[in-house]
Amino acid sequence: MPQSDLTSFISLANVEFASVNLAEEILRPLPYVITLGEEAPTMATFDLLPDDILHIIIQLAPHNVLWAIAQVSKSLNRCATPYLYRYVYLWENQHRASDRPISIDWPNNLTQMCRDSDQSTRIFNLELFRRAITQRPSLRGYVIGASFECQYGFHDEYLVPTIVELLAGSAKFLHAAPLLSMECSDYFKYLTSLEIDVEFLGSNYEEEISNRDLLYDIFCLPLLVSLSVNRVRHWSCFDTSTVRPERVSTSTVKNLLFRETVMPGPDLDEILRWPQALKSFMFEPTLDGTGRFGSHGSVSRASNFSTALLPQASSLEELHVYGDLQEEDSDYIFNVLDRVSIVQLCNFTRLKRVGLHLSYMMVYTSDAEFHNADIESFSQMYQVLPPALEELQIEVPDDFRAAVFFASDPSWEVELRAGELSDAMIRMFQNKRTCFPYLGKVSFFQCRNFARIENLRTIPGCSEMLDHAESAGVDVSWSSGSTPPLFNS
Repeated sequence: MPQSDLTSFISLANVEFASVNLAEEILRPLPYVITLGEEAPTMATFDLLPDDILHIIIQLAPHNVLWAIAQVSKSLNRCATPYLYRYVYLWENQHRASDRPISIDWPNNLTQMCRDSDQSTRIFNLELFRRAITQRPSLRGYVIGASFECQYGFHDEYLVPTIVELLAGSAKFLHAAPLLSMECSDYFKYLTSLEIDVEFLGSNYEEEISNRDLLYDIFCLPLLVSLSVNRVRHWSCFDTSTVRPERVSTSTVKNLLFRETVMPGPDLDEILRWPQALKSFMFEPTLDGTGRFGSHGSVSRASNFSTALLPQASSLEELHVYGDLQEEDSDYIFNVLDRVSIVQLCNFTRLKRVGLHLSYMMVYTSDAEFHNADIESFSQMYQVLPPALEELQIEVPDDFRAAVFFASDPSWEVELRAGELSDAMIRMFQNKRTCFPYLGKVSFFQCRNFARIENLRTIPGCSEMLDHAESAGVDVSWSSGSTPPLFNS
């Protein structure tokens, strides 16, 4: 390639992506190269380009076209292969589309409730993948993160353990969601992320038992950073009279998630003492199989979450409780008696991101009147939030549009009085400088089957709140969807 053409090509590669679609520009056909003494021009090929330029092309191209790029030439294949193998995941054909494990936040080692990763490559044939990394050890060195969730017992019992052990020496992140088992497999010691179903622990809903020792053994896996426990249908399985002090601060788990789980009993108080420094805690409440929130005797209050988390007050950075909190249930008294018990997060000095139901953070006037209490005797929302708060997600009931919550005469079913929500938010923005100076985003969220974004500026009763938010430098939004908006999204 003539020097002038090469210089132009390199200059083009340095143009900011915001100004041009560089990937499209680079992938256009290269100019003809005239060789002295030849009558006909010859087409320049990618093989003539240095690897540095090829890496620029590959880095700017969408991940889902890398496989096609790798077929263009040997040089592009050589340069594209490391990017294809960096982050890999197994999604077998029997998985539903909604189960596809693409929500992997590799840098934070999270596999659920996280920002989607567009840099992952799907493994279609686990045996071929095992054969490839066995026969070509260099491929293992390219793998930074790998996630395996099987639908076949043979894959779960043999292939996944074998592959994990092959990758253990080089991969930084290894995640697995094993099928039912009653013991810790040997390959678990290499995992940095693990997702288990409650049946894995030998839980018996009818007999109200669970294997606490096995759960503790999982918490103490040497490299484990993230743990997800799914579908707990009964708490109070642990005998709290036998709490072992020697287990306090013995686990390296930093990210803990309970998915599709009934509200906790005293078990949670013990479990949250095990991690040395928990950074992220997420909880998805749901109903049990009988349409209740668990058959334990003591129903959890909103404040119980912050109380149970107190051992992690100096390390916790993210707290998210999202799920079914409003189901009418005669055995679940949260809707009435517990609505005056809200969280207290002022002592969580590093807590930056909080996602909670509105009723977790403020006592409604109607609930205070039900208890013949003065609403002023309860803490205001801005008084219970952490000082390091940067982003707040507020889940609100999904029965009404946003306008109803700010109406001058809201429906009694909303449970909020006229101006009650906007007044609480205005006080929050007015006290931002002294209470949580780093707050920059507040997101209201409604769980619905369809996605929708509300324009709060067009809703009567919102203008004053939005003006105070703008003066305080806080962005406020209102959206709905099947899952809550993700932090920093």
